[in-house]
Amino acid sequence: MAKLTHADIKAKAEEYAKTIGQIGKVKKAYVKEVSGIMDQQAVDMADLVADHAEELKPFEDRYQPKIDKLNEKAAGLYSEILGWLQQQKKSITLETENTVLRLLKGSRPGNRKVDPAKFVEICIKRGIEGFWRAVNVVLKDAEPILGKNDLEAICSKPEFPFEEASLELK
Repeated sequence: MAKLTHADIKAKAEEYAKTIGQIGKVKKAYVKEVSGIMDQQAVDMADLVADHAEELKPFEDRYQPKIDKLNEKAAGLYSEILGWLQQQKKSITLETENTVLRLLKGSRPGNRKVDPAKFVEICIKRGIEGFWRAVNVVLKDAEPILGKNDLEAICSKPEFPFEEASLELK
């Protein structure tokens, strides 16, 4: 497959938006045609379809293949666009008239982890009694003993990589 440019991806995103719009139009046309058949007072669409299955079959046969084809096209475009986004090395946002494509890369901080040796060392220097209850170093127990600033100084926050890719319709 040829390497896609930003312009190529933007064109595919617009094609995706157009396809989603076409799906909506076909569904609207279907509903318009079958609305005379179905009781507008019914609450549950599934019940409506079940009650009028025979009458709806010709409409289903005419509209469903179009909807299926458009859904397949949209799914292919969506997959291709997100695949391209996920191959990018850094965060990117591309905006078109009808879509926003976004890939966010970075890291999020994990939970604080206390260095047990440093914790014990500071507690011993201060002569703090009862610090053994925090030797497992549960943060809620350790912070009152050392105070937030000293605890933060001996904590580490591992970074966990993340990646988010999205395609949004405006």
